Order: sequence, then C-alpha cells, then structure tokens
Amino acid sequence: MASTTFHPSIIEKQNREPLGKEEQKMPVKKSNFQQRSYIPIAQRPYTPLNQSYLCLPPVAPSNSAELPERITKVIESLETDQQQKAAKENLLKTRSFRLPAPLELSDDQQRVILWRGCGERQLVRAALYGCFSTTPNEEALPPSEEETKKQVGEKINLPEFTALPNVAEGFGTNKFVAAFAIETRYLSKGSPSEDGFICSYDAPVTLVGWREGRKILPETVDMLAASKRRQLSRESSIASASSAFLQPPKKVPVQA
Repeated sequence: MASTTFHPSIIEKQNREPLGKEEQKMPVKKSNFQQRSYIPIAQRPYTPLNQSYLCLPPVAPSNSAELPERITKVIESLETDQQQKAAKENLLKTRSFRLPAPLELSDDQQRVILWRGCGERQLVRAALYGCFSTTPNEEALPPSEEETKKQVGEKINLPEFTALPNVAEGFGTNKFVAAFAIETRYLSKGSPSEDGFICSYDAPVTLVGWREGRKILPETVDMLAASKRRQLSRESSIASASSAFLQPPKKVPVQA
C-alpha cells in the first residue's frame, strides 16, 4: 500500500499555532506519524471574523445621544422646556435600526403595529402628544367611507399607515420611517395597492420605533411623486366607476 505523504507545512513546528483552553480539551486523533500537539485549522471550532462588513448594523446608531439636526430644530421650536425635554427623551428612547414587524397584534388583539413614512414635525408631534394633533381623543371615530374615498383621491390628507415596509420606506425617503401601535377601532382601510390604513388626526397612537429613511437625489423624489399621483388618480377613477355602477338606476316618471 502506498504511504500517504503530507506537505511539510502541516507538520513543521514553525507553522503550528498555539492552542486555546477549549481547544486543548478536544481529543486529538492518533495516527501512525508522530503524535501531533496541535489541531489543524480545518478541525477547529468556527469563529466568525470580526469584520465590519460581516456584521449587522447596530440596533441604535453610535451617536444615539444626538438626534438628527432637522428633528432638533423642531424640538427647539416647542413652547416650553418641559415639552422639549419630553419630546427628546421619547425620541431617543424609541430610536432603533430594527423596527417591529407590521401587522403584529397585541395579546388582546386590540392593538396593531403599522409603519408610516413621515416628516420631522409629525414624528415630534406623535412622540410628544401621542397623536398627530395636539390632544389625543380616546373617543375618536374611524374615518367614514366618504373620507376614505377622498383620501384615496388625495382630496384630504389623513394620517395613513401601511402594512408593507417597502411602501413606508418609499414615503420615508429623505425623511423618516416610524412604527406606531394603534388600536384597531380607530382605523379604516386606505389605499388597496399600498395595504394602507387611515385614522383621524386626534386618534391616540404610540410611537414604538423610528429611524432615518433612505436618501436619494431630489430629481428621483420628483419622479416617484409623479408616479404616485398617477397611481392614486387611477385608483380614484376605478373607485368612482365602481360606485356609479353599483348605484340603482334612476326611475323615469311615466307620463299620463
């Protein structure tokens, strides 16, 4: 039988690496050659490389003690120091890279998490007041069917959420992406193509997480906005045609 040969680099002492404590406890396979006092790299436990490009981004940015400049300016414009302090503390506490998944229901099935792309003023207002106005109303009603149609046709602008992260990312471009918890009794169905939900301005909401949105060139933003307007116009036309089709025909008076 032909004898097996090894490359000299495998058995040379100068290429042997020292063993760690855990590796010393591992059994070493015996062979016909001189007993090896080291473990080849291929048999050692896998340890991930400590490289930045192999690691996930942190849960919170490294400068988590500071807020973006646009948000800081809005906070400084608040009337009292107490409001400024409360808004800053809540925004720092909820700032996170990983937002909770949308459509996640609470244990009692009464609250749901939805995403929304919004500007700095809406984000500060929600963090400070717990709604998109200045006074939350626990008796707020969900938007009516007529308000829902006007929302789809962009005739009114109620707060709208989505269950699709990519839609929220689109609306949060050059702005912010936030996750809110809201009771289902305050919601009405919004845009079908965006899996949207709308509520009134005074409906109570809870900011559970937010982060900065993606940044693209202004020209691209204009193109996306134009595409969004065309899409909403088509949806409004379809909704109007459907409602006209479902209406009962008018009665023609019979002449004597």
